[in-house]
Formats: sequence, C-alpha cells, structure tokens
Amino acid sequence: MMFRARLIAHPVADNGALLEVEGITLTSAALDSPIALPALDNQVIKAAAPQSLPPAPDSHSTAITAACDITAEAEAVAAAMVKLTLDAACLPNERLTVHHNGMIFTEVTDDKGQLNVTVPALAEEAVFILAFGNGDGAVAQTSVSELSGFNRIVLQWKGAAGFELHAREFGADYGDAGHVWSGAPRDMTAAVLGERGFMTRNGDTDTSDPLMAEVYSFPVAAAG
Repeated sequence: MMFRARLIAHPVADNGALLEVEGITLTSAALDSPIALPALDNQVIKAAAPQSLPPAPDSHSTAITAACDITAEAEAVAAAMVKLTLDAACLPNERLTVHHNGMIFTEVTDDKGQLNVTVPALAEEAVFILAFGNGDGAVAQTSVSELSGFNRIVLQWKGAAGFELHAREFGADYGDAGHVWSGAPRDMTAAVLGERGFMTRNGDTDTSDPLMAEVYSFPVAAAG
C-alpha cells in the first residue's frame, strides 16, 4: 500500500496591529509674518488597525487522489485459459498494460476501476503483471496444468496495423469450416471437446496506439 500526503499553505495576517507615531520634530522657516504654532502634546498617539480583514484568497492547490489498494487475481479455467480480475477503485477508466510471458496488451478499467478479462496461459506457472502508467500496479499468479495439452501461437502488434492470425486446420481453405481467424474465432468449447482449435484477441482497440495480441490455441493432446 502506498500513501501520499498533501501540503496546503494558509495565509497568515497580523490582526489588530498597532500603528505608533512618535519622535515628532517641529521645524520652522523664516516667514514675513509670525504664525501661531499649536501647543505640543507630550502623549504618543496610537491608532489601531481595522479589526476586519479582507477574506483570504481561494486556495489554488491541486487535489491529489488518495492512494488505494490495487489487487489482482488469476484463476485457471477451461481450455488452459485464465480469468484475470483487477480491482483499482482509485483508477477508474484508466489505461493499463498486461504482461504475461512475453505477451503484452493494453486494457482499460471500467468506471469503478475494475477489469475482467480471459487470457490464454502461456506458462503452466502463469504470472500476470498489470501496470498503470503512473507506476502503480499488481501481480497475479496461478497454475495451469492443462496447458501441456495445447499448442499456442501468438501474434502481437501495436496500433491499427491490421495484422491478422489465420489458422487453416487440416488443409482447410479460406472461408471453410476449418479456417479460424478473428472473423470466425470459434468458441473454446470446441477445444475442450478435443475437436478443433479457437482464436482469442486481447487488447482494447478504443484506446490510442493499443498493444494487441491474437492467440490461436489447438488441443493437440485431445485432437484426432
């Protein structure tokens, strides 16, 4: 947990200060006719400053968002996939980067600072690092024993480069049932049943220059 402090400057005024007038010396000059001078007053006159002071100017200090706990959890699910969840209440609608075994992609938290994504595991001891641009982040880890039954291929890029990963299973032509790509990704159920592979894509295309990743998974251990 990280803590941050905010310092605010408060104006200070000397209220009720006394203005003293003393050490008065009278001088004269040669004039054509004598001028009657007032009698000297031996008392020192003290005048009090006004009791009411003008209001203090508004503070222009910038509010700093209070630090909060950032937690992440990873849970192994079917087809050697991992359900990744993040809770960062103080970072709503915030861009972050997910790192896993060399694969990197960009995501954005929702208006509550939460994120829920499903990611293909690339290591049996899967470690995920979720990092925000300000240096905050969290780490999550889980064991994915099913990964040994899958072959996976990863394609990743940055921005709107237009890259696509295409799998043509068992000699399928483009547009056939065995052609798997982002336009026909197929559900992971086919892989769980050991029939065919499936395609996943991670990364938020609504952000500027996002990091994207496509992964093709094939159930090599169960397929005929």
